[in-house]
Amino acid sequence: MKRTVKPKRMLVHVVENGKVTADVRLPYSLFKMGMKFGKMASKEDFGDCEEAMAFLQEFDTAAFEQALATGDETLPAVLVDVCEPEKDSRVTITLE
Repeated sequence: MKRTVKPKRMLVHVVENGKVTADVRLPYSLFKMGMKFGKMASKEDFGDCEEAMAFLQEFDTAAFEQALATGDETLPAVLVDVCEPEKDSRVTITLE
């Protein structure tokens, strides 16, 4: 059975030195468009973010939407969760 579950937005939550420095919500359609351009940019050297950028480069929005339709994925879905305890910093990207 196909469900009509679709993400509505993407949330980017950034904590630096224990303080929230960004809490941004973008429409999912803008996220999809940005992913097309982001795949090109992810080939750059991003230092500490290399693992997260590699994940985003491989992320397929059509496959994700299909997984939502079949129930293999659920919302909210955390795409990236990078934590640096020594800096008391964290970046989370979630589709909701």
